[in-house]
Amino acid sequence: MTITKPVNSPGLTCSDSSVVQVSSQMDGIAMCSASNERRDEQRHITIYRPCCVETASGDCCIGIIRNISDSGAQIETPCLAPVGSQLTYFWDGGPVFKAEVVWAHDGRIGLHNITVEEVAGAGHFPARAIRVPTDLPATIWHGSGCCSVRAHNISQKGVMVLGLSPLIGNTLVTVEIGGFSFPQASIRWREGRKAGIGFEKSVPIKCLMEILAGDTTIACTG
Repeated sequence: MTITKPVNSPGLTCSDSSVVQVSSQMDGIAMCSASNERRDEQRHITIYRPCCVETASGDCCIGIIRNISDSGAQIETPCLAPVGSQLTYFWDGGPVFKAEVVWAHDGRIGLHNITVEEVAGAGHFPARAIRVPTDLPATIWHGSGCCSVRAHNISQKGVMVLGLSPLIGNTLVTVEIGGFSFPQASIRWREGRKAGIGFEKSVPIKCLMEILAGDTTIACTG
């Protein structure tokens, strides 16, 4: 048997106009579920989207949007942004948000949006992966030979390198960078000793963040 009582029953407090259900099998235990809490949960969308975070001091780094709503977002990022400071964040194909840091804990920050700027023409082109400029050493393996290069920028889908030997043909290669190895990568384009290399599979964002942790001169570009 289930007894339904109004929220304002003596001895019980609950915001909004929800009801309290007391089960005969749980004598004396009241369970309260406020409809305004349900609405709050519906407003926050849990996602796992890479983004770029730029602080007011000009520091930029990659981040992961954990959840987002009309009023703000929670982002996991190595960027140092104290509570009360302002920053901008964006993802490819999306708008640019200016926000205030309302809390920071354990590598995550909570943001309250201040303004939003739509990027002209963003909806007319396919979104591309966030590219992070860097200067990390890398090794390109081709057969039994290898070539030492510098990574100029990197994303989840590939890397642009400087110093690639012309002796390495436009075939499949293995890229080693930041302690990670990416086999079956393909050279997509070349310009002198500069080349764009595409990974066989998209790199997990956590892996990319670990690679970039070894570079203290990180910046983002859309």
